[in-house]
Amino acid sequence: MQVSKERLFLLINVVIFSVVPLLTYKKPENMKWWHFLLAFSVIFLVFGFLWKKAGEFQFSIRSLVLIQIGFLLHYMGTMHFGGIRGYNLIVVDNIRFDKFIHFFNSMISFIVLNDWSKKYNLLEVKNKNFWMILIVLGLGAVIEIIEYVGIQFVGTIAIQGPYDNNLQDLIADLMGAIVAALF
Repeated sequence: MQVSKERLFLLINVVIFSVVPLLTYKKPENMKWWHFLLAFSVIFLVFGFLWKKAGEFQFSIRSLVLIQIGFLLHYMGTMHFGGIRGYNLIVVDNIRFDKFIHFFNSMISFIVLNDWSKKYNLLEVKNKNFWMILIVLGLGAVIEIIEYVGIQFVGTIAIQGPYDNNLQDLIADLMGAIVAALF
């Protein structure tokens, strides 16, 4: 039985998404059991849906590698380094690693969207880069809404900083998409 590169990618990431919470929350008391159950349920629902759809959209190896790098950066953000969570590490001049992740993942989103646009003849409009930047920014806003819902209604461990963190994340998303559009 031949497994497509997209499905192999999904399988690898189901394993990673299943192991990372165990590494991140080394002690069971650091995470309520239902947080863990909720996270796994969402992961398996999303990946199950993607598994069914895997044959409909094909990714280039370049896109899959870039997406995997983005996932790995995100995973690093959840880990602790010297007692500091990865997201909170200062990378350069008071800029947290979290902003670097948003910037880089927005570049990746733009590149993957551009690859899909070429392959499937999507977004054949004037000012295509402008519209793709807006789509990437919209995806970033959806991520911020998911984070907000997780913190406010599920009570997940805070992955956000103060309120202005959301705007800073969206600015990083915008800058990443613009840089990708320029290259």
